Amino acid sequence: LSQISNNGNAISNEDVCQWAGVSVGPVTNCTNHVMIALLAKHDKFIFFPTLDSDDAGRSQKFVQDHTCPEWRNGILAADGSLINLCDKPGLYGETFYSRKSQYSLNCQVFYFILQLFL
Repeated sequence: LSQISNNGNAISNEDVCQWAGVSVGPVTNCTNHVMIALLAKHDKFIFFPTLDSDDAGRSQKFVQDHTCPEWRNGILAADGSLINLCDKPGLYGETFYSRKSQYSLNCQVFYFILQLFL
């Protein structure tokens, strides 16, 4: 699973081979089998709930009680996508320095039923 990451810590088949003491073939085959197994379960675990489902109702109640009431009809909030910058920004440059030791912007997306906010 170390090969899946792409935030500066991804490793190659050769790195895994050296670590595990095996040849490239088994590492490639194992990686392929793991990805096939994970992707086979994708639709069962990753989906948007229907608006009339119990999950959506509980989510709306929680959001209304604990955050902004205006967000209660939201379906998705994704956070943590970093967009790397090629250089340090001139204005407030240090505020763009991420925990991953890179200058980057954080992209946050909220999807509402009738609107899209970026």
